[in-house]
Amino acid sequence: MGSFDRLFNKAVDVANTAGKKTGEVIEASKIRVRAANLENDIQKLMAKLGNIVYEGKKNGTENDDLVERYVNEIDELRKQLSELNAQIDDIHQVRKCTNCGASNGEENIFCQRCGAKLG
Repeated sequence: MGSFDRLFNKAVDVANTAGKKTGEVIEASKIRVRAANLENDIQKLMAKLGNIVYEGKKNGTENDDLVERYVNEIDELRKQLSELNAQIDDIHQVRKCTNCGASNGEENIFCQRCGAKLG
C-alpha cells in the first residue's frame, strides 16, 4: 500500500469519526431539549401541587385524591427525566458514581470527586 493509500484511508477514518461524533452531539442535543421540557413540566406540576395543598389547608378541605394524582404525575415525569439523562450519559460514555453521583469518564476506575471505586 502506497503513501497515498494510507493517507486516503486515514482521511476516511477521520471523516467517519467526525461524522459519528456529530451524530452523537445532535442526538444528545435532542434528548437535552426533551429533558428540559420535562423539567419545565415538573416545575409546573409542582406549582399546581403547592397551590392545591395551600388552598386545601386554607379552606379546610381535603384534596387527597388530587394531591396523589399530581404526585404520581411528577414521579412519572421524574422517571422519564432520569431515563433521558441516562441516555445522554450513554452517548457521552459517562459513568455515574454510585457513592456521590458524580459523572466520570468511561475509562475511570475511581470517581474523580470522591475516590470511590466505580463498578
